Parts: sequence; structure tokens; C-alpha cells
Amino acid sequence: MPGPGDRGKAKEKPKNAGMALKRLLKYLMKYGWVVLAMLACAFASNIGNLLGPKFAGMAIDEASKGAGAVEMDMVIRYGISMLIAYVSGNILSFIVNIGMMRVGRKGARNMRRNVFNKLIERPAGDFDRRTLGGGEVLECRAGENSKKLLCSQVKVGARVLQICSGIRPHYTAEDMVGKKVLVLTNLKPRKMAGLESQGMLLAAETPDGKVVLMAPEDADVPAGAAGS
Repeated sequence: MPGPGDRGKAKEKPKNAGMALKRLLKYLMKYGWVVLAMLACAFASNIGNLLGPKFAGMAIDEASKGAGAVEMDMVIRYGISMLIAYVSGNILSFIVNIGMMRVGRKGARNMRRNVFNKLIERPAGDFDRRTLGGGEVLECRAGENSKKLLCSQVKVGARVLQICSGIRPHYTAEDMVGKKVLVLTNLKPRKMAGLESQGMLLAAETPDGKVVLMAPEDADVPAGAAGS
């Protein structure tokens, strides 16, 4: 949900939406069989949702026949068929939602891991020292409009930057206070859940999916070193 400061501003668009889409599909294709299975389930779910009303109509038509002409066996059969169609359709729809959500999460996790691996493969000298700084978290609070966001006040040199990070599932606000962190400081300020973020905390992801913040010693940058 955009914050008050976002209203009236032009939204940034991807520089190469086609390339971004191709890369996203590349990550999703690693789960090709799962995606195909989910598509099959979605198709079957739609069939069930279409057959449900049909069987309901047939049951009503049979029950509406004149006295002595109603075949209760057929009414019951159509009713059971309707129930099976509706229940199976909803179950398959639920399976599709859960399956695609998990594929999306795994795909996003692999994307983050690959980006991080490419970053750590580069020599530290490739990063402009004016943009990379060691900092200390002075204050931290949870974002009100996001379940994942923590908003930290980070002292970097003589400056205090407000930095928002989606690390709430892995850290509490209390955990963050006093923590030494590695900061990218020359990023353009942007809104995150209505809060302005003036930098980025560098983090790594472990094989089990846990996010760990990088400390200044991980890049040979002293804590408190100015980012610019």
C-alpha cells in the first residue's frame, strides 16, 4: 500500500521487463513438473466448478416433475454428483494456491541466493568504499503496515540513517539494537510500506533459508566507518 508521500509520484518501471520476465521463468522452470501439475489441478478444479451447477440443475429438474414421476434415486445421484464436483473443485483450487505459493517462495529464495553468490564472488575492491559502510543500530521498530519490515536508525560515521529491511521474520526489533551491520549508503531514498529507507543492510541467506545480517568484519570495514 503506497504511503502518503507516494501519491502523485510516477512509479518506477523495470528497465527491461522482457529480460526480467525471462529470468523469472528460468527460475520457475526448475519446478516445471510441479507447475504442470498445478496447471492440471487448476483445469480439473474449473471443470468441477462448472459441473457442480449442472448437476444441481439436473437434480432440481428431476425433483420438479409431477407427483409420481419423480425418481428419488436420480435426485440423490445428481445431488451426490453435485457435492463431489463442488468439494473436489475447491480442494484442487486449494492445492493449486498452496503449491504455487511454495514454488514462488522457492523461486524467490533461489534468486536471492544466486544474486548474493555473484556478489560475494567479486573482489571487495569492486565496491566503492564511499558507498559501503559499517554501522551500528541505535534504535529499531517494527513497521506498522508490513509484517516483514523492521525500521532501524543506523549510525554510519557522523550520520544516522533510517533503513527499512524485510528481516522481521528472522530478527526482532530488540535483537537489532546495538548490532553492528554492513550498510550500502548511496542508494536513492525510497518508500517501503509508507516509511522512507535511506540505505540497505547487507545480509546472507543460509542453506536452510535463514537470513543473517553481515557484519563490518565480513568485508573488512570498521564499524562506524563513514559510508561517504
